[in-house]
Amino acid sequence: MDLLTQVMYLGLVAGILSLLAAFYYAKKVEHYQINIPKVEEITSAIREGAMAFLSAEYKILIVFVVVVAAALGIFYKCTYSNSIRIRSYNISYSWECRNENCY
Repeated sequence: MDLLTQVMYLGLVAGILSLLAAFYYAKKVEHYQINIPKVEEITSAIREGAMAFLSAEYKILIVFVVVVAAALGIFYKCTYSNSIRIRSYNISYSWECRNENCY
């Protein structure tokens, strides 16, 4: 197994472990009981502010994702491919137009 494959698997394992840790801590926090009214009021205010922030963030993110997806879809019609050798890895690139709209 080469180094690139090992790094890929390491990234996958680290991502899975991170998701498991996040799930564990989220469940741990959900089980806390709040018995003080002032703390409960502050907690609900923080939750409301966080949800407002996330909804505003998602509105911006949706626009960004749609624009990037459209740009990738438009520019995917033209591919770049030739061959360069960097250390022991071959990287291929060349300009090849799939239709007459590339120019």
